[in-house]
Amino acid sequence: MFGNTLLVGLLGGLLNLDTKPVLNMLVSQPLIAGPLVGWILGDWTFGLITGSFLELIWINNMPIGISIPPNICLTAVMATAIGIFLHQALPEFSSQSIMIFSIAVTVPVGLVSRWIEVYMRELNSRVVRRALAFAHHDNLIGLEGINVLEIIVSFLEGFLLCWVCALIGFDILPRVMKSMPKEVIEGLNLSFKYLPALGLAVVLEMFYMKKSFFALVAFFVLVWVLR
Repeated sequence: MFGNTLLVGLLGGLLNLDTKPVLNMLVSQPLIAGPLVGWILGDWTFGLITGSFLELIWINNMPIGISIPPNICLTAVMATAIGIFLHQALPEFSSQSIMIFSIAVTVPVGLVSRWIEVYMRELNSRVVRRALAFAHHDNLIGLEGINVLEIIVSFLEGFLLCWVCALIGFDILPRVMKSMPKEVIEGLNLSFKYLPALGLAVVLEMFYMKKSFFALVAFFVLVWVLR
């Protein structure tokens, strides 16, 4: 199990690099990160569905200006990893209930990462002053060192968060889920059916305008009649 937690931490660290300092090819988006982590851990379909849910729910949280949204990349990594582990450890539970449970317990990972990002941005003012001093003295090695340091910090943020959470989650969460009442498990299964509707509502909210409201209503009525 220790090796699996290290693998999860490594995946979290590498994918977190895509969010800021390296590449920026959007592989850190849940829709890509989820199935990628799932494929490496042996169940890419679980990762695809998990990532799709997270992508829909947080699709309107974008880092615009000073806004710092939760790190949904690390949430997708942990939700997929913990979900696959629970699915293997608890075959008596449905994949739907496990998926909703894993998403619920890993949302704090993204929030903690956001708090870390806020703190790091406060430290950036000192880094900028040091970079300006290096540039003033034509110290290219110092400037390169600052860039390398940013890459290392971003990797360690993702690695340590995912590794520690995997260490704790792989040990505790199976027992937590086994102790849940039957009614709670049924509620998790029911939530799986309604979560896509929540994601669709978030998407529609991005395009909501008074002029298009009646067109959207007419569209849904038409679909319901023709179904």
